[in-house]
Amino acid sequence: YTMFLPGPAAVAAAGGGGAGAGASLLTEAAAGGGALSALAQPLRSLEGVRDEVIAEVHRAPERRVDNTITRLYESSRLLHMHLATCEEARRRFARERIAQWVLSLGLLAGGQVGALAGVTQGLPLSSMALLSALSVAAAGLGALHARRTLRQTEASLSSQHGLDACFTHTHQRAVADGDQFATALWARAAPTVRAAVNTIGLGNLPHVSAANLARVKKVWTDDVVALRRLSAPGVAGVRSSSPPSTPKLN
Repeated sequence: YTMFLPGPAAVAAAGGGGAGAGASLLTEAAAGGGALSALAQPLRSLEGVRDEVIAEVHRAPERRVDNTITRLYESSRLLHMHLATCEEARRRFARERIAQWVLSLGLLAGGQVGALAGVTQGLPLSSMALLSALSVAAAGLGALHARRTLRQTEASLSSQHGLDACFTHTHQRAVADGDQFATALWARAAPTVRAAVNTIGLGNLPHVSAANLARVKKVWTDDVVALRRLSAPGVAGVRSSSPPSTPKLN
């Protein structure tokens, strides 16, 4: 109702030139004097607002495309952050697991090799048997210690503090620069990362290669830019010297 511009008689007098033309004629007539003169300025303002609303309606498809591209950009950044943080947590846990099991196996293998060397050198067999038994016992205790240490390490890495440390390591430059966008993205990604780590377990997380991370990063560094050039080829900042090609989304 507030967008209605009265004056059907003026529209007819204008030969059907449209509501805008009729409203213009009406405001010109009203400006001549009388009680209607007070409506001239409000009608002109209303006509301007009406034109702005119509222009925004015509721009709705363009805004939908731009919003879709923006969602693609944010989703690719979130996915990359999710993968990079999970991979860093998995890598730290795997490194600790290898270190613990190497220690246990080293105790076992060292004792057995020492006992065998002693036997070949003619040392008492009973002493070498005792050395072999002690190495087996040490390896068993080392395995128990390794299991307990790995449980503690997994709990520490799966906590919010541990995941924050992994995020800080994988996004050192963004954190150092005080990138608020990256911090806001991590606030959105952190709950899903923690849920995935606690549900699947650090020991069962699949390995994410550098090539996979590069493919995800290519979406926002190359594909999103190409899509913006296609959607708005004449906008400053996305104009290219050659015609844009259709991007290939991986």
